[in-house]
Amino acid sequence: MFRTHWLYALLVGSLAIFPGVVSAAPYRSSIQVPYQKVSEHKEEINTPRLKKLARLSYADAIAIARKKYRGKLGQVDLENEDGNLIYSVELGKRELAIDAGSGKILQVE
Repeated sequence: MFRTHWLYALLVGSLAIFPGVVSAAPYRSSIQVPYQKVSEHKEEINTPRLKKLARLSYADAIAIARKKYRGKLGQVDLENEDGNLIYSVELGKRELAIDAGSGKILQVE
């Protein structure tokens, strides 16, 4: 019993130390991008490098989201999400991850 609790504590502790392991994207986009941190506190979002790689525009991503869901449009960002090039579109209470290459909706939260 002690051994089981010890292993559980070790697992939980390692997840706290390495949160990126848990937050890996549960999808794979058609455009894979090497990770590049912009600054010490900021990840790569809406950079010229990402805009050159995207096959779809912001307007395309919004149209795809609106075709499937209704709601007030919030923030729209082109992101390198764990090596996946996606548009993150806030629409109503949802946040959609849209593949910046294929236009496929990869995730809805």
